[in-house]
Amino acid sequence: MWNIRKLSEDNYAYMVKLRREFHMNPELSFKEFETSKRIIEELEKMGVECKKVLDTGVVAVIRCGRPGKVVALRADIDALEIKELSGVEYESKNEGIMHACGHDMHTASLLGAIRIINEIKDELSGTVKFIFQPGEETVTGAFKMMAVDNFMDDVKAILGVHNFAIYDSGSIYLKDGGVMFAGEGFKIKVNGEGGHGSTPHLAKDAMLAASNILIALQKIVSTEIDAQESAVVTVGKFSSGTRANIIADYAEMAGTYRCYTKKVENKIKEAIVRIAENTASVYGVTAEVEFSMYVPAVMNNAEVGKIIKGSAQKIVAGDEKVLEAKSLTSSDDFAYFTHKAPGYYAFVGSGIADESKRYSLHSSYFVIDEKALETTAALYAQFAVDFLNS
Repeated sequence: MWNIRKLSEDNYAYMVKLRREFHMNPELSFKEFETSKRIIEELEKMGVECKKVLDTGVVAVIRCGRPGKVVALRADIDALEIKELSGVEYESKNEGIMHACGHDMHTASLLGAIRIINEIKDELSGTVKFIFQPGEETVTGAFKMMAVDNFMDDVKAILGVHNFAIYDSGSIYLKDGGVMFAGEGFKIKVNGEGGHGSTPHLAKDAMLAASNILIALQKIVSTEIDAQESAVVTVGKFSSGTRANIIADYAEMAGTYRCYTKKVENKIKEAIVRIAENTASVYGVTAEVEFSMYVPAVMNNAEVGKIIKGSAQKIVAGDEKVLEAKSLTSSDDFAYFTHKAPGYYAFVGSGIADESKRYSLHSSYFVIDEKALETTAALYAQFAVDFLNS
């Protein structure tokens, strides 16, 4: 009988090489042309059935030795608009673009898992499908892939894995139920009347109104949401004005809200619109609110959880590194796949030994311990095997 962890260790050098190649050549959401090309090249070398979808996504299938259930494994492949300052020898060659969320690691780990499963496929029953998803950072990639040739229609369970570089390398974090917030982007456009800085009484200051809208939005969670509920409202972008002596006729801000329940979601959206419009009115200007890029909450299926917990214990030799995950306030479009089939989103620690140099996701200094590739690939492969055998 094969040992999945040992097979993953055997593929370590292969995964490191690929991960560093992906890291040096990061590509933004829906522009992952070279990334998807390399993924297909590797799959074709293995003789694995595969094809490109949505221009930059890739799906693949391994049909095992005997008929059986269908399970899917997913990795995201896109990078971010971040200048890399990590100092690693394989730093990004693409100025201002970086794999600061570890999607290069996810991609290389899934390719490693495919090598493992392909090696033992004749001894398995069922089918394993693989999804290399573009555009996760836009939270629309999974939604778009769901519409591609019914790829998920026969899938009975799906696993996604994400690394966390603030956790000890090789640890696995699991949690049934809600694990990541639903979220949606919003944009507020404020229209006023410009004028000379010396005569503010003849103008309607869009910047002043927008600034007060921004401040008021920060009070939604503390004053309008039940303290026993969880929610976050954030404005991450604000722009207005052209020069010091001109009163701005226009201002724009963009942000996100995140929560678990539809009830809280509706309350937040109503509050954003009300605050924007009413505050604008106080200053004699108008405000328009637009919502976009909605992603549901990630809800881990408890029945799938029973299997993944057993898989995790097999590959880390016991319970000491299989830990309870905390619910995260971030969002992930993996949620769309779980609307099609029972799913589970697991987290793997990828922190380097020096804890003082561990950085969170989306940091310019983000680095990982590459030994976490072994754990991630093994978790993907062990779960697929255990689910097909269940």
